[in-house]
Amino acid sequence: MSYTFQAYIADGQEHFLHGPSGHVQHTQYPLSQTVLEWMELDVEPIRDVTERLQTDLHKLITGKEERLEKPIAEGLALLNSYHMYFTYLRLQWLERLKQARQQSYKDVDRLLPVEELVRISAMLETTQQQLRVLWHNVLDVDVSEEPIQARMRNLYTESANSSRYFTFQPLQLRYEFVEEGIFTDILEAQSVFDIPDFFVRECIRRELRFRICKNCGRYFTLSRNKNAEYCERPFAVPSKTCKEIGALNQWERKKADSPALKAYTREYKRRFAWIRYGKTTEEAFYQWAELAKLNRDACLRGEITLEAFLDWLKLDM
Repeated sequence: MSYTFQAYIADGQEHFLHGPSGHVQHTQYPLSQTVLEWMELDVEPIRDVTERLQTDLHKLITGKEERLEKPIAEGLALLNSYHMYFTYLRLQWLERLKQARQQSYKDVDRLLPVEELVRISAMLETTQQQLRVLWHNVLDVDVSEEPIQARMRNLYTESANSSRYFTFQPLQLRYEFVEEGIFTDILEAQSVFDIPDFFVRECIRRELRFRICKNCGRYFTLSRNKNAEYCERPFAVPSKTCKEIGALNQWERKKADSPALKAYTREYKRRFAWIRYGKTTEEAFYQWAELAKLNRDACLRGEITLEAFLDWLKLDM
């Protein structure tokens, strides 16, 4: 085999060694990140790519010419761009294409089993549904306070519809020393679906807890702050995370309900009306408004008391 694809866990991170011989890369993610992304992955683009690959593979099987490999390699690269797990699939199928070429495309049907690619989108959809059931019933901190092992037992022994459960499969593992300086299990994937299986087990074994983000509606891992309500994924604007947007929303709600804001609004309207009656100038009003806003925000942040802010509003300026 002229490529490497291995997955393992070290220092609370997911590690992937992947690439053709001589060009192996090392990629890391926080533990559970790739599984959550796999659970949320849009299936439709995956289905579109695999259907195009099916057509391109049939052309290669029929035509048996090297030039027909190019759209297949491009399709595999596109699939790879959707999720890290498809790196395994891309490396595996590029190896198969190489073998087919070396054998002048003899027995190409066996080397390039098209149905294997065709099944991916349906299998992904089923796996996603099963993972959502598992997360909701076992790992969601807001659903139950029972220990995770008790919740696992309840899910897998008391429910009647077993097709809804995530199915754990036998995995090929090696226990070896890794560059992070520890011994750990290394997954030798035999299928792209072995990879989420490997990391899901670790989430359960470590009893990780998750919550649905109040902003984007996706699961995130609860680490140090067990009361966190927002994840730290980029949302809409890349420079803003759900956590940052949540803090802004909380600030706006706090302001809306604040006696300081209500008092500021009343006084703002009253003094603005003075312009019409000639009791103040626009320049004087806007100078006051700038100071009032600074004092209002200081009060909302707790830097000055509400009483001090209300007294300041009464001052003639």
